[in-house]
Amino acid sequence: MSDRVAAFLSSFAAPIALSYDCKVDLTHLQTLVGQTPDVFARIRMVDIAKETSSPTSKQARSDQLAACVSRRIGDHHALAEALALKAAWLATPT
Repeated sequence: MSDRVAAFLSSFAAPIALSYDCKVDLTHLQTLVGQTPDVFARIRMVDIAKETSSPTSKQARSDQLAACVSRRIGDHHALAEALALKAAWLATPT
């Protein structure tokens, strides 16, 4: 799997900004991509946990998770988590 992830990430111009809100997810990604140091060196990790903790962002995240469940995507499925984080980020007050 690390080869496929590395190939996917290599298809983007550097630097690649990857946003995360959970240290465990970051650790897993570092373990996976860290197997290909040249790819990992091109990544800029961005912790957006604080930015997505406003009540507006939390509501957007919750609404998106509910929408995923109604679409029969489990709320702990990677796609549901990614969509929820995106919704929270987009709802972040500026």
